[in-house]
Amino acid sequence: MMVRIRVSGEENFPSEGPLIVVTNHLHLLDSIVLMVTFPFPADVLVAEKYRRKFPIGQMVSLAGGTFVRRGEIDRKALRRCLGSLRSGRILGMAPEGTRSTTGGLQRGKPGVVYFVRKTGAPLLPIGVWGLDRMVSSWKRLSRAEVRVAIGEPFHLPVSEQRMRSEDMQALADQIMLRIAALLPRQYRGVYSDQSFSEGAGDGNSSGIEQDRCTPEEPTHTRNTDE
Repeated sequence: MMVRIRVSGEENFPSEGPLIVVTNHLHLLDSIVLMVTFPFPADVLVAEKYRRKFPIGQMVSLAGGTFVRRGEIDRKALRRCLGSLRSGRILGMAPEGTRSTTGGLQRGKPGVVYFVRKTGAPLLPIGVWGLDRMVSSWKRLSRAEVRVAIGEPFHLPVSEQRMRSEDMQALADQIMLRIAALLPRQYRGVYSDQSFSEGAGDGNSSGIEQDRCTPEEPTHTRNTDE
């Protein structure tokens, strides 16, 4: 049992797909934590370089994850992801595209907007933190508490017509703001200078209504030993 996983917002998970789960990426094991958290199977995107890294590669393969070649158009992975969404499955991905090297959010990339435009699938934001304390906790002969905060599903106002790159980036930023609102402030990174709601019905500078479940006071929690 490596860590203690505390989940909040499980009631926000839709009963069926299609669904695109979007999350932050702070640690190598983020994808494994998400797979444990999901109430039903999902296709999670993981960088190709982890395919041969033990135990991540083996665990992702067993769970049915999709390895993606970064820095190029991986058409095989794209077809698999689109096929999953069109068949009503869940696709999990980190819009940042790579693991953060700063300990906070990096600017999101517009790749996730492509999948929304092609399928019209709703998005579900999830914030994950605490794995960065795993090793230090082991040194104290204890287990780190890993938090998983699940926000409310939402739709992006996408257009079927050709979109400018700056418009797609703006939509990617909207997604990242949803994720940032679920994280403690020290993990919000480049989105930390935004104004986030700390309670029901509060406004924010992005024009997006933020989720009512905040990291500090979850409305519903579940503890999972992993």
